[in-house]
Amino acid sequence: MAIKQLKAAKDFNGNLPNLDDYFTAYRVHQIPEMKSTRYDILAITDPEVDNITIKKQYKRLALMLHPEKNPSIAAEGAFQIVQSARDVLTNPVDAASRKEPIYCRRGCFSNSSISQGRFDKPRKERSLLLS
Repeated sequence: MAIKQLKAAKDFNGNLPNLDDYFTAYRVHQIPEMKSTRYDILAITDPEVDNITIKKQYKRLALMLHPEKNPSIAAEGAFQIVQSARDVLTNPVDAASRKEPIYCRRGCFSNSSISQGRFDKPRKERSLLLS
């Protein structure tokens, strides 16, 4: 729904400030819902890329999505999704989960971020709260 409204706003006035940043933030939130991979989150088409390419693509997206740079309400969550995708893709321990589809509705946090205590609610309960 938000993307439809952004498209209507762009059709009405394509010169609105930060419109592309808003689109990027909302599209990042859509990717996990489409059962895509972490490579899709970072807009990487070749899963055989090296860590340098992954980090460059992350930096490009992070500059667009950082909550201090992007005024969209979706920016903070999108930034966390992109960070998590980068963490999994650049961590050799998580190599097995790199190409797995992401099924969670709101975000794609790796098991390491959950076990580090960043989230105190169980996954199922969190998904009910975020619905």
